[in-house]
Parts: sequence; structure tokens; C-alpha cells
Amino acid sequence: MPSRSASRDELVTLAGGLREHPGTTLEAIIAGCLSGFTDDDIALLTDMSKAADRPLNWNLLGVSAANPDGHRKQLRASEIAAGRGGRVVALTLPQAMKIRLSFLSGFVLDGLPGWRDTMHLPVPERLAALADPDVRRRLAEGASSKEAGMLRGLAQWDRLVIAETFAPANADATGRTVGEVARARGGEPFDTLLDIVIADGLRTGLTPPLTGDDKDDWRARAEVWRHPGAVIGGSDAGAHLDMMCGAIYTTSLLGKGVREHRVVTLEEAVRLITDVPARFYGLTERGRIAPGWHADLVLFDPATVDHGPERTRYDLPAGAPRLVADACGITSVWVGGVEVCHDGVATGALPGTVLRSGRDTVTVSAS
Repeated sequence: MPSRSASRDELVTLAGGLREHPGTTLEAIIAGCLSGFTDDDIALLTDMSKAADRPLNWNLLGVSAANPDGHRKQLRASEIAAGRGGRVVALTLPQAMKIRLSFLSGFVLDGLPGWRDTMHLPVPERLAALADPDVRRRLAEGASSKEAGMLRGLAQWDRLVIAETFAPANADATGRTVGEVARARGGEPFDTLLDIVIADGLRTGLTPPLTGDDKDDWRARAEVWRHPGAVIGGSDAGAHLDMMCGAIYTTSLLGKGVREHRVVTLEEAVRLITDVPARFYGLTERGRIAPGWHADLVLFDPATVDHGPERTRYDLPAGAPRLVADACGITSVWVGGVEVCHDGVATGALPGTVLRSGRDTVTVSAS
């Protein structure tokens, strides 16, 4: 990535180029930010914001009730930047983070000691290798070794949830943990997992146990949503479309944050996912219902709005996969006063347009 080789001065100079382009914004990801920003990180983000005279948003702030100091330390970036004439804002998802693993992509799994060569084999050779008892034993030993570091938790194979299967032989496994299926089939967890994966042609969707989804976590995240240094949202620029389904964040907020946990009112939740980001990014005449503004509307039932289960769809170029989830409780979607979706079915109308900076956005200053 060019940014990995760019000097600090080059990054600040590049950010400064935005001053010549109205209606633009600035985004950043800093490697290692999950462990907290350093003073140098904060100074760089602040200087980029000041050079561009634009707010800078960074991706992604995780929030956990078990580690409140973690997100508070990262929000320091916003507070320090404000005191120095910049504006640094975190993107933060309302729901608990959930990832999808697969032996087809091999991403994350190939970081386990001794796994890379096997996970990077062509699919037919990988299938054969995963069926080999000697390879299985070697992979299991590598995953449980001290060298696995923070990935070692994955070696608790019985706790992995089988989120999605494809072969009829795996119909009994969908939605259950590997341990549950192994006990039902009378096998060992790792062998059972690989048997399932092979039957699915490596496509099996696996998720680690979900954490951070109780009321205390939702309450902690709700406090962050109201912080001036945070905006609800998240983007990986399409980098992990088969690993994360970020599109569920709005319906998760309305279904769990509002209806189930009641950490935010319905009215406030709608404002947080419409007007707040629209004003932050400078979208003109969008983000609220007002005379003369664009009639971009979503009609939903507060009693049922939510999202369905995440599943894989192979509709990207070259048949590449992505995760999708159907919306529940949304009756109609309108763009510019034209209905584009009714009860989950597209109407075929395409009234929208690509938004252009300076034409469809106004300049939002850092100060």
C-alpha cells in the first residue's frame, strides 16, 4: 500500500490538497490503532485535518463494556485535535463485531503457524490436503502452539459456530457449534470441522462466539454515539466483503439498540444514522425530512425492523462472494420521491445518481 511507504510530510501534504476541492472529506486508517493511538498518531491525524481544513474520520472504534478505558483512550484523538484547531472523528458500529471465516479465502486462518502453505494451495489440492490425517495433525498442533499468539483462541474448534453450509450432508450442522455437531456425529471437533468444510467445497461460513452483545455493551456504545468525536458508521472500502456484513448496522441499531435494549430512543437513533452523518459529510438537502429537500425516505415498522441471517451471495465480478442480509420490517424505500423497493423487492426504478463533491456536498470545515 502506498500509504505504508509515505512519509509523514507526504501524508500531510496530500491532505492539504483537499483545500482546492470543495465538498471533500478526509478519511484514515492507522495500522495498530486497535491497541490505542500514540501521541505521534494523534499529532499526524490532527495535522492532516488542519492541512486540509476538513474533518478527518478514522475507521474503526470498537467499544466494550469490559474495557472502557480502551475506547476512551482512542477518543482522546478527538479531544486533543479540537484543542489544536483540527477535527478528528471516529467511525463506530452500533452492533457487536462479528467476523466470518472460511477455508476458501483462508484469510486469518493462514496466519496460524504452519497453515499458510496449505491454505494457499489451489482448491483441489487444498481439499486433498485437508483430508490427509498427517496434515490435519500438523495443522492442529500449529494452531494450538504458543507461536499462534492471539490467534490461538481459534484452536478451540468446538466453540466455532457453523453459520452457513452448502452441502446437503451438512444440513444438520447449520447454526450449531462444531462441538455440538461433533458430539452428534461421534467425532473429534477438528476432524468434524474439516469433514464439514470438505463436503462444502471449502465454502463453509464459520464465526467465533459472539461477544460484546449484552446490555452493558450496548449501553457503553450508546454513550460513544453521543460523543462529539464519534459518528455511527463503518467502512472497509470493500476489503472484507466476504468476512463482514457491515450493511446491517442501521437495522441492528433500530432492532437491538432501540427496541430490545432501549439504550436510545427511536427518534434519536434515526437522527444518528441520517442527519448526523449527512451534516458531517456535508451532503446537501439530504439526511432529514424538510420542504424542498430530496425525498429519500425509508418506511419501517418499529415493532419488527431488524435484519435477517447473514448469508453468502456470489454476484460480484468473476463470481466473487460477499455477505448479505435481508432487511426485516422495512416496507418501502424511496429515492428522490420515487419508490425503489417495496416489501423487500426492488421496483426496477433507478432514480438515483452518483453524488459528486462540490455539486452534492458543501465544504465542512475542520474548525
